Amino acid sequence: MSPEVQHELENAVRLHQSGRLDEARAIYRAVLDKSPDQPDALHLSGMIDLAQGRLASAIERMRAALVSAGAKPAPHFHSNLANALRERGDLAEAEAEYRAAIAAGGGTPDVLNNLGIALIHLQRFEEAVPVLADSVRARPGHSGTLSNLAGALCKVGAPADALRYADAALALAPALRPALLARASALRLLGKASEACAATEQIVRDNPQDATGWLEHGFSLAAAGNHEDAIRAFEEAAARAPQSAEAHANLGASLLHALALDRAEPALRRALELAPRDAATWRNLASLLVHRQRLDEALSAAEQARALEPAALNHAAVASVRLIRDELPQAETAYRAALELDSTLANAWNGLGVCLEKQGDDSAALDCYNRAIELRPEDAHAHLNRAIVLLLQGRMPEGWREYEWRLPWSRLQGARQISKAPQWKPGDRTPDGSLPRILLTTEQGLGDAVQFIRFAPLVKPHASRLILAANAIVAPLAATVPEIDEVVASDGPLPPHDRAISLMSLPAALGTTLDTIPGHVPYLAVPRSKTDAWSRRVPPPPGGEINVALAWSGSPLNQHRKNRTIPLDQLRPFARVAGVRFYAVLKGPETAQIPSVLPWRITDLSPDLEDLGDTAAALDRMDLVISVDTSVAHLAGALAKPVWLMTFFPPDFRWLKNRTDSPWYPTMRIYRQTQRWVWGPIIEEVAHDLDDFVRRSLVRGTSE
Repeated sequence: MSPEVQHELENAVRLHQSGRLDEARAIYRAVLDKSPDQPDALHLSGMIDLAQGRLASAIERMRAALVSAGAKPAPHFHSNLANALRERGDLAEAEAEYRAAIAAGGGTPDVLNNLGIALIHLQRFEEAVPVLADSVRARPGHSGTLSNLAGALCKVGAPADALRYADAALALAPALRPALLARASALRLLGKASEACAATEQIVRDNPQDATGWLEHGFSLAAAGNHEDAIRAFEEAAARAPQSAEAHANLGASLLHALALDRAEPALRRALELAPRDAATWRNLASLLVHRQRLDEALSAAEQARALEPAALNHAAVASVRLIRDELPQAETAYRAALELDSTLANAWNGLGVCLEKQGDDSAALDCYNRAIELRPEDAHAHLNRAIVLLLQGRMPEGWREYEWRLPWSRLQGARQISKAPQWKPGDRTPDGSLPRILLTTEQGLGDAVQFIRFAPLVKPHASRLILAANAIVAPLAATVPEIDEVVASDGPLPPHDRAISLMSLPAALGTTLDTIPGHVPYLAVPRSKTDAWSRRVPPPPGGEINVALAWSGSPLNQHRKNRTIPLDQLRPFARVAGVRFYAVLKGPETAQIPSVLPWRITDLSPDLEDLGDTAAALDRMDLVISVDTSVAHLAGALAKPVWLMTFFPPDFRWLKNRTDSPWYPTMRIYRQTQRWVWGPIIEEVAHDLDDFVRRSLVRGTSE
């Protein structure tokens, strides 16, 4: 470099350092006119371009400076170029330049801090932590680096260390927002949700336009269980940062948690427009689409999540959709893949258990549920699934105790708790020593109410007054139980009571075993107000014929309806049986198909079935009831009518395993699928037995 150029450069640097950038830039250009490859002039003019917002020009000049500098450029050539690249969002290139600066001996605290920031933006938090820690060791009193390290430590799951560094940063700079946010995040991760909420509330109050503050406020509120306010916080974040995929993704996730599906879907889809490679958002979208019964789309979304990130959670998401679609081998494979990657994933153990149970391996399923509960002892869903297998195996005392987990599970699904009174248990007394007024409540399906109302007479000796809260469909029938003093509407005002208990909790409270099931029938009666009308609607059959009730589909509202529905055309073998008058005793759209599908006459009673009292009166006119696993089967059994149950594989827990009778209903015969969805063999068996039943009925009628 000539003395003249050296002098010009020194003069330009003085002007540059004093802030007279335009004058310095003019001199750098003059130098470059004389010596176009002069590295210092190229680099320093690039620095002025960077300071004045000419980013592309700055990067171009700094790159040219590196080329001109030869084999061993000064470290700051790399680090300043890295800063420009990071500002432009070229994070991978920025990282490479920072590392080159460090390799050249320029690993200053600033360079280390800036490399740590780039790694944070690249979501490589585990790499950022040691880099930032080195910067802190070299310069312990720098609040920005302390704050950055605190934020990275939160991301790698070290909240206690994060809190220590955030507090150190705030001791130096009490208003430093990144440190305030890192501190709030650390408090949240440490389980101090209320403190985290207080911290983030102050952050958004001081700067309500900061989207990052609203985002962290939403996280804290969600951790505190305040999901309604969390949604509002994420809405504020999304409004202030409409291009933030994170804001939209978390808003969608919170709305999904609240089952506000109409609002959640647009938020999740907007997040994916902004960040189409975010696997977690694809996974949440899959969950939402499952809720909306759009299973093809759900599977596509879950598979997209897995393709982007073949992690355990995403294998489990695919498995979950496959399971709901009843694609059991594929679901099992995906669950096992998830557990190979993360054997501590409780949801995957639970899902694998359901998959194995549906394939008939309840012992292996039980092992899976036990493992899920070991990993997450308060997992109500796993406990409930475990209860169902225990009850299916006839292990009733243990099973009934576990079955109580259905109550917290149903509340998680949004079920309403009818009464706030303490749950009744045998031996309870009021403070004055008298027997309590006990409120019995119903839940789940109509069949469950019919099945478990049999326990009411066992509760009556423990009650000064026994009250049942039921819906309008169940109420007329429940009123026929003599031990029940009063039947009230479950959605109306409740009479005074001291204790409450669900009908389905009574087996646990009473310690019911397989041998102590109250199996005496009938325990329900046809309401007197219904008898005359139904005598006219269903007259006695003429000589040589019998009346048979048919129910081939469950309630349209039942989540297991698909398992409890036989396509109507599969009942054609019944047409071969002579001497039968068939009556349809089910509600729902299936009865509309009767004229076009069935090749024999069947009378549709559904228009007159307003409640279970009507159904009971109709069944009372029958010689036989043939039903899938629905309330009709329970009601026929409770009325002591001959009832043939056609049950799915695997059966519901109450039908136990490998038996043709039921301890719940002495008049019941069970016909069991041996292969999922395959109804043909048992329909043929029922048709054959129905023919025998008709002939035996005729013989009895003749002898009488």
